[in-house]
Amino acid sequence: TITNSTNYGILADNSSWYGGGDVYIDQNTISGTSTAYSRGIYHHTYSGSGDVSITNNTISGFHYGISTSSYYTTGSMTIDQNTISGGTGAYSYGIYHYNYSGSGDVSITNNTISEIYYGVYTYSHSSTGDVIVDQNDIAGISTAHGFGIHYQSNGSGDGSITNNTISEFFNGISTYSY
Repeated sequence: TITNSTNYGILADNSSWYGGGDVYIDQNTISGTSTAYSRGIYHHTYSGSGDVSITNNTISGFHYGISTSSYYTTGSMTIDQNTISGGTGAYSYGIYHYNYSGSGDVSITNNTISEIYYGVYTYSHSSTGDVIVDQNDIAGISTAHGFGIHYQSNGSGDGSITNNTISEFFNGISTYSY
């Protein structure tokens, strides 16, 4: 259990010029102090080959509940069965994922997200891995702002958004591929 974190609840940097091992972040309870741009869980990989699993965590009071960034990676990423609530600031995110030139698949499934301006945001830049956003329950804080799910890609990987429940957002689902 991590309480009153003002910046990162958990910071995991799995960067390596020669690949990296697998990372498992599982069954943690993390609460923040509502600091702007704070992250409950932040995972960063540069040129890694290991798989990443962020599962069964309870996160509250952060600007980003779960934030991940991957550059030139080959491992897969799984974000599953997390409960995220009470984002801070006008641009708070439940789950934010950025992938640059990676080939690993990303799966964002079975998460419960509430009291957030932006539910799930995923951006794949020049990536070949697939992105799956499935069976998430996402509730915002205002129908005047945000989106439940945003998928953006200019890579060759496929995006799949299925079986999600979304409420209280200006936009339910937005996609942008170019």
